[in-house]
Amino acid sequence: MPTRTALLPLALALAIALAAPAVAGPTTTYKGKATSKDKTFRYGKVTMRVKDRRVTNLKIESVSTNGCAGVSAMNIVFTPSSKAQKIVGGSARLTKSGRLVVSFRPDKTVEEQVVSIRATVKKSSASGQFESVGICTNAGRFTARR
Repeated sequence: MPTRTALLPLALALAIALAAPAVAGPTTTYKGKATSKDKTFRYGKVTMRVKDRRVTNLKIESVSTNGCAGVSAMNIVFTPSSKAQKIVGGSARLTKSGRLVVSFRPDKTVEEQVVSIRATVKKSSASGQFESVGICTNAGRFTARR
């Protein structure tokens, strides 16, 4: 039978382990392509990063765009931690079923520009739709895999 002095180091180690903050899970990266809504035109690459059921970054490259003072293509970048962007609806957190619904302003000082993203994230894939309204307009869909 162990003595009290032998159990003290074990109790101390257990207390430290329980007091330590939970270690965050790994970041999952999904990569794929985007297209127009009717799938007739290909846009650029898509990269989505998810950590602890939160989208930390979503980038959709070379999206055909109308408006924007003659700009014909732009990148859509959603980075919830950015101080330059503002979420105006929804959340960067995935629901229990893996759905993402978020509307944000790419530049929080430009109230006329809003981007909406609806996506479903599964273990090995992600797919969704996006739409920008305001000064610059565009819309499309994307698919990505781990």
